[in-house]
Amino acid sequence: MLFDLSYARRGDAAEILTILASTDCGMTYHEVSYNFPGVAASGTSWSPVNEGDWRRNISVNLNSIAGSENARIAFVVRNQNGKNLYLDNIKIFVTADPNPIEIAELYSIYGYKFGHSESSELKITFNLPVRQDVRFSLISVTGQMETDGLLTDVLNQTYPLTSFRKLAPGVYFVRLEIGE
Repeated sequence: MLFDLSYARRGDAAEILTILASTDCGMTYHEVSYNFPGVAASGTSWSPVNEGDWRRNISVNLNSIAGSENARIAFVVRNQNGKNLYLDNIKIFVTADPNPIEIAELYSIYGYKFGHSESSELKITFNLPVRQDVRFSLISVTGQMETDGLLTDVLNQTYPLTSFRKLAPGVYFVRLEIGE
């Protein structure tokens, strides 16, 4: 998960942001560790006014709840000095990439380095308007399906396509079936 945070502490006391995760619809929670960014001090009421007031793409590993149908996430702020703490752009991804690519199209396939397939990191990023299942296939120029798979509940995630490394050198097509 990635999120943006804007906050300034007052004196030595600080507000504390705790992130909790549940796999039983919120009946019980456990704390998820992450690195709270260093922030400046401010003696006045805090409100972000410019880009520099935000810490972007704070990363939280949610492997402890990955795949759970009943997962819930809670953000808890313990306030000691009455300062405001702002969260924005909360994004949950399949891969833990602190610098995700943002695209305007429905999907983008990228990362292949011509002549250097061993160091290539072929990826597909989606930007779908609603969650949908996506079936993908890698097909050779002769029409032979080399590999295929199903991605479920795809919205705005990036997926690595690691199966291309097992293929013989050549030209391949990626076929996608998005939803219907």
